[in-house]
Amino acid sequence: FVTSKRFISSPRPAFDFSNTQAAYTHLNDSSLLRSLVILQLCSIDAIVENSLKLMQLGEKVLPSPLFRRLMESTFYGHFIPGETHEDVVRSCERFRAAGIRFFPAASVEDELTDGEEEEDVLVEATLDANTTLVADSIQLAESLYDDNDRRNSKMAMKLSAIIKPRLLIMSFLCLIYFKIK
Repeated sequence: FVTSKRFISSPRPAFDFSNTQAAYTHLNDSSLLRSLVILQLCSIDAIVENSLKLMQLGEKVLPSPLFRRLMESTFYGHFIPGETHEDVVRSCERFRAAGIRFFPAASVEDELTDGEEEEDVLVEATLDANTTLVADSIQLAESLYDDNDRRNSKMAMKLSAIIKPRLLIMSFLCLIYFKIK
């Protein structure tokens, strides 16, 4: 990880969470309760470490519509701003109206490991699909910002989902080499 003062800015925070009444006034009681429950659940290591298994169990045990409704009203509803472009825009408008900056992330779960690099066709197809998802996410994020926000906009993405692991390692080593010189 390479840092430089020109890349790090520390603007004054746009939102003051010490005034809890103002900070949470845009949320209704059910949203606050959901946030509290999810915060508590996410603080339990066993739940976090087994989250995928628990989700898969829920998918097997519960009927599909019930499982979907449960996820939308809990974790997905808390962490995902929406399924459609319109849903995401509405969520971001609520954040903006409350004075909260949003930080979009490209949701790409397929990540390559070094062992998979021999299967070039599969690797290239995965990288292409992931790159398309990231590009779509960037376009969506860009459309969410107004002209004033665009200058300070940021977005998270996993480079290991769109670049071969060996290339990332070689790039990192080059950065270290030239940083030392």
